[in-house]
Order: sequence, then structure tokens, then C-alpha cells
Amino acid sequence: PIATIYMAPDKAVEIGKVLKDTNVYYDKHMKRRDMDDQDVIVSGEHKIYFTSSRGKNFQVSVRTASMVSPVVMMTGNEALKIADSLLESAKMADWVDKRIHP
Repeated sequence: PIATIYMAPDKAVEIGKVLKDTNVYYDKHMKRRDMDDQDVIVSGEHKIYFTSSRGKNFQVSVRTASMVSPVVMMTGNEALKIADSLLESAKMADWVDKRIHP
């Protein structure tokens, strides 16, 4: 990977909820077909960007809200795939925690 962003499981769930709506943003971008179209969703300390150019090159990126931040970029399909894992991250972390500290 080019960049990695670390976050608590509850924050990952929040990002997952936004990424789960990727198709909604994709459809909006394909209808608008603006030269440089961008939607930005703020979720806690993170920003999720949905971008495209004239209805093409749709991309999703996640970064922290700070000025200098690593950026995780993905396609719409990748965003939908990772959304499911992020939504389960709190449960997975709880499961691991129970195994470490029974």
C-alpha cells in the first residue's frame, strides 16, 4: 500500500458507514458530469473524498483532517469491499481483546 491510516475500531466503523454509500456518490457524479466533481464527508478526525472528472475516473480517498496526512486512495468497488470489513472492525477488535484478556 502507498499509505496507511491507523484508527480506533469505533472510528473505522464510522468510515465504513460512509464508504457503504459509495454507490450513492458514484451515481451523483455520473449524473452531474462536472469537470472536477468532489464530495467531502467529515467523519470525526477523517475526511472521505469522492471525486471524478466528467463522470469518469471515480475515486474514493480517506485521509485525516490534518494539513499533512497520508491518503488511502481506492476505486469505488474497493471502497465498497473495505466498507464491510470496517463495519465489522469493532466486533473483531472485541473478539481479539477477549482472547487476550479473558
